[in-house]
Amino acid sequence: MSALAFDLSQRVVLSTVDGSTLTPKGTCKDEDYWKLIGCEGEVLDFGSGFHEGRVLVAFDKDPKELDLACHNPIPKSLWIKVTDLSRSQKGENT
Repeated sequence: MSALAFDLSQRVVLSTVDGSTLTPKGTCKDEDYWKLIGCEGEVLDFGSGFHEGRVLVAFDKDPKELDLACHNPIPKSLWIKVTDLSRSQKGENT
């Protein structure tokens, strides 16, 4: 899936991390991003270079509140693989 599968400002949900819903054994506490599965956020930017295949997502829930490493200059944001995201259904007519 291409980063262009999403639009800027689009609402997304983290469905998996690295294609899995289960935290691998031995994962450091501050790298257990699986805690964010099910959390929604907004697409802020498309990755290139090192972040190719990812989008910058500003989550509604602050990853730091879950004791997760979050080093991006934009608060509550993480570079997420597009294959780990789905479109949010919140606010859409079904």
